[in-house]
Amino acid sequence: MKKVILLIVISLSVVSVMAQNRTDSVLIVKKAFTQNGVRLTPRQLLQITHYNAEANSYMQKAQSNNVAASIFGFAGGFLIGWPIGTAIVGGEANWAMAGIGAGLVLIGIPFSVGYKRNATKAVEIYNRDLAAPPETTGAVEWKLGFTRSGVGIAMKF
Repeated sequence: MKKVILLIVISLSVVSVMAQNRTDSVLIVKKAFTQNGVRLTPRQLLQITHYNAEANSYMQKAQSNNVAASIFGFAGGFLIGWPIGTAIVGGEANWAMAGIGAGLVLIGIPFSVGYKRNATKAVEIYNRDLAAPPETTGAVEWKLGFTRSGVGIAMKF
């Protein structure tokens, strides 16, 4: 009897995990990636796509682009902001530094576009594979009936 109960509990947990994974698609809402209403960071997207090799490959490229865009963007923003802050407080602003900062921001833009393109492709592949029927039949079939030793439950995958 304990084995039967254990089998039922394990089977129901497997079925619930399969059902949960099939409905967890990632949405693109207002240029942000969300899953079940929660906004996802690039690192979370990388974790979500971990078990899908093709989607994970695109997400790794997207993550690399995001890091490069962040580095150029933050450095450029600092180099632009420092002279502006100096000018606001009445000091001698170094506008060449601001020009270099603007150049760094411009260099970061293609990396940002690359992140968005690769992340969107990764999400499309991830969602496509969620919608596709599983490799196996995916349906669990339960049968209750009489056996040689009494009443039995059979589960067919």
